[in-house]
Amino acid sequence: MSKGFWFGFLLFSLLGVSQDLWAGKLLYTYQAPLSVDGAAFVLQSAQASQAEVVVIYNKSSKPLLLNRILVNNPGVSAGWSSDLDPDRWSALSWQGSFTLSCQQSVDQQWQSIPCAQVLQLYKPAASKKMAQGSYWLVENKTKPQLMARLAKALM
Repeated sequence: MSKGFWFGFLLFSLLGVSQDLWAGKLLYTYQAPLSVDGAAFVLQSAQASQAEVVVIYNKSSKPLLLNRILVNNPGVSAGWSSDLDPDRWSALSWQGSFTLSCQQSVDQQWQSIPCAQVLQLYKPAASKKMAQGSYWLVENKTKPQLMARLAKALM
């Protein structure tokens, strides 16, 4: 994508374009390859050898804790937890299969909840080839902060 596209992309987000227009033109509502396994989202990259990006929005009114679930070796997922406050955004680059669970604090205890009830996933309209592996690109930011960081990461 040209630098002009990214300048417009960033400018529209900073000017407060409505979320519907912003999501409809610059980020696409995430479809396949996404499945739901119980309360978790299962992301599957189109090619196992290539990383992909998903943008995550907390549409609930409560803070969330996002966790990676590794079925074969749960201990390896230590350090993957990420806070996501209400009306905040995060972006994740992942490769292969990535299972994302959601938890919410109820009476000062974290309880699993269905991710589909509290998250909206988006796919960037364009991105460059990402570094191999799975990692958080952006965590718990406002929309303008997310857009500024994504513009740098995806150019």
